[in-house]
Amino acid sequence: MVFLEKDRIADEIVEDLALNLHSLWRVRDLFPHTDLTSGRVFKSCLRLIARGGLGADLDAVIAQESRIWRREA
Repeated sequence: MVFLEKDRIADEIVEDLALNLHSLWRVRDLFPHTDLTSGRVFKSCLRLIARGGLGADLDAVIAQESRIWRREA
């Protein structure tokens, strides 16, 4: 699966952004706040959801419009 390819730099950027962005609601909310491509941000979100770094409704399809939230530490 493509989203399982490692991209530590993107993951660090997206995770930091997700933790500090006050208007976080959907995956696409992250796109305008970084120079990374939307595809790279999306793949990073999938990896973060899989690792438990971001929360999402796992009973639904994960897409750019999907609701995501920060996981409590």
